This record gives sequence, structure tokens and C-alpha cells, in this order.
Amino acid sequence: MLGDGQSMDALSQIEHKYGFMLPSAYRSFAERGYLTYPGKAYLWVHEAEWLPTAAILDQGGFWGRPKPGLVAFAFSGGRDLWAWQTQRTSDACEPAIAYCPRDCYEGWWHAPSLLGWLYRIGLEYASLIACEEAEAKRNLQKWASVLREFEKRQWADALESVARRNVMVSRAGLRGQFVHKALISRSEVNDRILADFGAGFISTPYIWDVGGEPATG
Repeated sequence: MLGDGQSMDALSQIEHKYGFMLPSAYRSFAERGYLTYPGKAYLWVHEAEWLPTAAILDQGGFWGRPKPGLVAFAFSGGRDLWAWQTQRTSDACEPAIAYCPRDCYEGWWHAPSLLGWLYRIGLEYASLIACEEAEAKRNLQKWASVLREFEKRQWADALESVARRNVMVSRAGLRGQFVHKALISRSEVNDRILADFGAGFISTPYIWDVGGEPATG
């Protein structure tokens, strides 16, 4: 199932170059073809396209001046990056994941593990639905199935439960012209993340570019 851009040899090169062990889930994703595009098994994730290993091996997948230890693994449609900070090991015994926006030195800590990152993205995706309801629910069920593959039953159950809910519709603007559709409120997302990840992953900023640090001397 491995594509040319995600071979096991290339994964070992990443580990050797940056001095850390890739999360076992990431290696399993590669083995199952989840990271290979185009491909029948490719795992679509909201606002996250998987970086090919050649890009990861080139300056850690980064532009700008990233802090030491950062290794990107995915990017958004706006070219913001999702990255491991290999110098911060979480309680999950994996490098913590940070969101690193392209147009700002400051991002935030997002998740303590790769599967936790997928879980959180699923929750946040459900808090603002920009597609058809049926499609959104299929995506949530797909991500839940992946979490269940890796024995994250509680997180899988949570996403499946959200997918079974009725859509909540609210309106904003002087004439109510802005329609907001969701399956879960933002406050409930934050409550779940706080309970599952801890306070260090709720609105916790992270300066990812050395240019964002104050001058010394």
C-alpha cells in the first residue's frame, strides 16, 4: 500500500535526520495507504493535506524560520502547517502537535498525539459545517472508524455520537443573513478537549518562528 512518497525507507530517513521516532500511528497510516495521494485508501482530513516525505525531509517541511525541533507533517489549504515539536514529548509519549500559521509567528498547541489531533479536528469540523449535512456526517464516521482501528474507542464513540445529532442552525448579521450550522457547540468542543488533553491544549499560544521572539540584549 505504500506510495513512492511514503516508503518505509523514507520514514526511517525522517527519523534519522531529525532524531525522533515517528508516532506508530503515522507509520501505520503510511502502511495502509492513508497518506498516499492519489490513492483509494487516502485519508482526507479537514484542513490538512499530508506532506510527502520529500517535503518533510526538506527543512522539516517548513518555510520561514521554525524553532528547533519542529517537523511538519500536513498543511492546510492556506499553507498553514501542522507540525510535531519533537522537543516536547506529551503524556502520550509522542511529540506534541502545534498549529503553525503561515502569516503569523504565533500558533497554538493543538494535540498531544496524532490520533488526538485527528479527534480534535473532527470535533472542530462538526462545530462549523460548511458542506452538506450527509457529507459532514460521513466524514465524522470515517474518522471515528480510523480511531476505532487504533483502539481509541472513547474518541470514536464521541465522533459517532456527534454524527447522529440533528444539525443546529443559528443566524447572525443585522438581517440574519449569515447562517451557522453545527452538530456540536464550540463550548462543548473545548470542554471535551480540556477533559481529554488537559488545559495545556486549550487556547495555549505557541511561537513557532524564531522571528516572533522578543529581541535580547
